Amino acid sequence: MIGVRPARAWCWRWSSVLVVALAATTVTVYPTYANWPPIRSDGAGYHIWTYAILKGDLSFSWYEGEPADVALLQPDPAVPRYTCKYPLGVALIRLPVMACVTDPARNGLPYSPAEHWACLALGAAALVATTALGLDACYRLGVTPGWANASVLMLTFGTGLYSYGTYDASFSHVYSALLAAGAVWLAVRAVQLKRPLPLWPVVALVTLLLLVRTTNVVLIGFWSTACVGWAGAGRASPGFRLRATGAACVGVGVGLAVTLAVNHEMFGRFTLNTYPGERFIWNDPKMLLVLGGEEHGLFRYYPVMAVALLAPLIVRELRGAAVALVGVVAAYTVLYGHWWSWHLGAGFGHRGFLEAVPFAVPVLAMALASLSRRVAIAFTVAGAVATIYTIVRMCIYWGGREYRVATF
Repeated sequence: MIGVRPARAWCWRWSSVLVVALAATTVTVYPTYANWPPIRSDGAGYHIWTYAILKGDLSFSWYEGEPADVALLQPDPAVPRYTCKYPLGVALIRLPVMACVTDPARNGLPYSPAEHWACLALGAAALVATTALGLDACYRLGVTPGWANASVLMLTFGTGLYSYGTYDASFSHVYSALLAAGAVWLAVRAVQLKRPLPLWPVVALVTLLLLVRTTNVVLIGFWSTACVGWAGAGRASPGFRLRATGAACVGVGVGLAVTLAVNHEMFGRFTLNTYPGERFIWNDPKMLLVLGGEEHGLFRYYPVMAVALLAPLIVRELRGAAVALVGVVAAYTVLYGHWWSWHLGAGFGHRGFLEAVPFAVPVLAMALASLSRRVAIAFTVAGAVATIYTIVRMCIYWGGREYRVATF
């Protein structure tokens, strides 16, 4: 019986990661009929970059399928050159694996079964890694296993994070969440160990965040601002503030330079806008619909986010972190509220907020650990009910047609 107690303690300590890994593996190994093919919709646009990179040809003139199927546009019918509105960051992250299963000699759909399975496996791996980084960040902040695991489980299954790491794994959001979780973990680790923030890993994470989704610049800004505030509170090592802001600026600079270079190759001009014909509508805001609309409203689909935003506000020591988290949500609400497609199209819930989940995990965990036991249990029960509600809606969405929005 030697080693049984440490094994039990380890399983309890990492129970939420084990649950997520088991659930993700089950969905990945036994995909439902409605989930096939996994690389679809926006995911087809992200994946076509794998071929462009392997071929070394960003004109996409080699593509022999229907361009609209992979979001390719031909600005000038007389010129055999196409543009792809989706960034190349997802393809870069998955390239070490996808390069082994992708035949660059092929010039069109359908993608091979190996590519689809790789997409599912990589999405599940990114999901598990995101939860592991979030849980370890909670422990480094001094949160006990009970509250830490509760926070991870609620914000993984109570938002669309689990769905976009499995069912809709070809989209970009689980990779944005993974990179954001990595940035949070590096900052927390540096503060906990009183060590300098590692520059090049942060630069790489920030660069990839920008290359995966341009809107991740909001997360980068709040991350660096939070690091400056943390350093100002005297909790970090000397130079932490400078390293955080410097690495963020360098990462953004590299990301913008790559984006501009790639867009110049596609469009023939320097531009950050790769969405021709799509724009912001500043005189018709839809912020209330973004937060509570019938079609993908944030709190209508992910009510656990309300728990994650409210609980920290009660704890005086966490007010700064709570305000920062509210600020992230508010910034995205304003941004998406003015976009012509404020709901971001098909999917489960408002997927534009998933990148903020890794920021919410440690904040909620610390709030639950700091509140009185009665209040913490009340918030946990409310979060559990909200999570079950979201899981039910997710199952309805999964059981429907491929892109149908599930509503009660």
